[in-house]
Amino acid sequence: MHRLKKILTSRLILFVILVIIQVWLLFMLLWQAAVTYQFYQYLTYFSYILVIYIANKKEDSSYKIAWSVLILILPLPGG
Repeated sequence: MHRLKKILTSRLILFVILVIIQVWLLFMLLWQAAVTYQFYQYLTYFSYILVIYIANKKEDSSYKIAWSVLILILPLPGG
């Protein structure tokens, strides 16, 4: 029992739990902001501009494709 308590209260476990909570809160904040259509529309335009910027960079093409697809499919977290 003592060993289980020690594992559950370790720094790594607490860090992972706090990061998950932080990412969830950020996503929920962005989702609530995206409820308004105008914000979502601006975020979509920003995603298009970001994809054009990524396409013009001198990087590996697999890097460009992966990020472009992610940003265009999920404009809310991608942008």
